Amino acid sequence: MNRLRSAIALAVVAFVPVAGCSGEEQGGLEGASPGPDAVVGGEVVEIVLFYDDIIVAVDGSVTGPDGTELAAEYLIDTDIRAVVELDEPLSAPGQYEVRHVVDAVDGDRVEERFSFTFEPDAPAPQLVFPPEESGWPWLLWLIGVIGLVVIGVAGWQLLRSMARLRAPSEPPPAE
Repeated sequence: MNRLRSAIALAVVAFVPVAGCSGEEQGGLEGASPGPDAVVGGEVVEIVLFYDDIIVAVDGSVTGPDGTELAAEYLIDTDIRAVVELDEPLSAPGQYEVRHVVDAVDGDRVEERFSFTFEPDAPAPQLVFPPEESGWPWLLWLIGVIGLVVIGVAGWQLLRSMARLRAPSEPPPAE
């Protein structure tokens, strides 16, 4: 019985800290044009950002290859889409950094940044979806299954013990 208690305690200690963890962050960037690590060209006058949650506020900055901040306005276009309108089209080749801060409808505030490269002769921007974070969702499932098995075994043991207590006890054999 002590081993069973130890197993239950171990399962609870292992499962509780990760039970509330989620593999993905709410309010995060789901897609962008130009997207993270993209090489784009043509006339880039806006940056489009798509989020995985309804956004209520957006702000940020766009920094050029020389480190100066570009004049830009962050606007909410739809519930999950923001547009960064640049005052002037991109002209200097090099790496640009987009910093964006969003407030989601559920109160989450997320600040992220990504970079893309502008080369005038490269293709026009396309919508890019960042790769999913792999995380360890299989580990959470495994811990959950182990926890359920341990709880099931503990429940079965408890029911057996209760049944033994309720059963009429037989008198010891007479000698």
